Amino acid sequence: MASPRERRIYLCYGVLAAAFTITLLAYLGVRFSAFLIDHYQGSGFIFFLAVFIPVLRNRLRRLLPALRALVAKGSLAIMTSPKRGAKVLTIFAVILAVLFLGRMELRVAGEFRILPMKNTDVRAEVEGIIAEIHVNEGDQVREGDLIARLFDRDYRAELNKIEAEVSRTTAKLKMLKTGPREEEIALARAQVETAKTKRQEARRRYEEAKLMLDQRLAKAKAAVGKATTRLEYKRNDLDRFKAMLDAGFISRREFDIAEEEKAVREQEVEEAEAELKMVLADDLAEVRNRLAIAEKELDETKGRLTVLLAGSRQEEIEGAEAELARLTAQQVYLEEQLRLLTVRSPHAGMVTTPALELKQMIGKHVMKGDLIAEVHELKTTTVEIMISEQDIGDVQIGQSVVLKARAYPLDSLVGKVTSIATTAAAAAPEKEEIREGKTVLVTTQVDNSSLLLKPEMSGYAKVFCGERSIFELITRRIARYIRIEFWSWW
Repeated sequence: MASPRERRIYLCYGVLAAAFTITLLAYLGVRFSAFLIDHYQGSGFIFFLAVFIPVLRNRLRRLLPALRALVAKGSLAIMTSPKRGAKVLTIFAVILAVLFLGRMELRVAGEFRILPMKNTDVRAEVEGIIAEIHVNEGDQVREGDLIARLFDRDYRAELNKIEAEVSRTTAKLKMLKTGPREEEIALARAQVETAKTKRQEARRRYEEAKLMLDQRLAKAKAAVGKATTRLEYKRNDLDRFKAMLDAGFISRREFDIAEEEKAVREQEVEEAEAELKMVLADDLAEVRNRLAIAEKELDETKGRLTVLLAGSRQEEIEGAEAELARLTAQQVYLEEQLRLLTVRSPHAGMVTTPALELKQMIGKHVMKGDLIAEVHELKTTTVEIMISEQDIGDVQIGQSVVLKARAYPLDSLVGKVTSIATTAAAAAPEKEEIREGKTVLVTTQVDNSSLLLKPEMSGYAKVFCGERSIFELITRRIARYIRIEFWSWW
């Protein structure tokens, strides 16, 4: 006979073995049934029952007699003891009353992530180089506060140039309206001579550059020919040395030296050809542009002199007025560009760009639209809750929400449902194995005056969807499965 210690060991072993067997069979049954139902619906479910029930037949045969004996014993005890029967019926009635009359809050839960109330990317509105950064990470800024400043030398120089042209055009318009004077005609003639001198100088430089380019081209072509000839000579030498090496008249070292000289000649050919390509690619664009500008300036000065000599016409006055309007518009544009070089915050909030990135922005060339800093409104945060599509039907706008962030597990955040997304999104990949389906985003707003909550933090949220009977809460998932999944099998 086994000792008490051995009986305890046998009992523990039996319980663990039974638990392992039940768990393994349950897991296999769930996986096998899910596969069959997904692929064959109702037929798969029937096939699963036909295969799985025989596996449990022996265990059910041993279990059913024990259940019958237990039920018979309980029935006999109730019949022989009215008080005990009344007590059992009372307990049963209380349980039913609690299930059908008792009510509890329906809570729909889901993961959430925190978003700022306003999330603005402060971007460069014009191209330029950042000269100053006036904020640091964590700074609180108000709407319109200075964030950064870009260098304005180029725009200011262009503005000064346009202002000078505006003044010149204004003077020209005034001159056209008042008529030419001898001094103005003399000045116009002097400008024509100056423009001619500039054009002659530009043409001389163009001719010199063209001559130099021709010389460089001839030199490059000669270098290519010379390098090619030397390479061909070395190739012939290498062939001769190879024959001598095979015949044993020279050493391997002498052959290697000849082969190395051939590689050097090939490199010389490549360098000469590269130089030739560079010379051929040089089309004297800069010198041509200068000559074209000089010729254009000469034409303009000649035209102005012709206008002065011919006298003012109404069409010329209107043309000068149009030119003045164009320059004025360009001046206004440049002034606006100068204003945009000062980057300001579009709304109040906190600078969330890391301090190191802000420091590295100084001196950086940015294009229009490039990110400079991020300003988040964090005193009120928006929370996106991912609710399963199976539970979204119970969620309505205005319902209470309680949240717990993973960073602050002891604090509960309270809010109300403010909106429900109009479309469903795919569930997270790690949840697909448990057939969660898709999720719907539910948003709420939470006060964050303490600034403890940071964007992209996550946690768990519960939406309070009103009271339901306990029986409905217990059976709602089973009922939904039967009404939808079981119905879809047939």
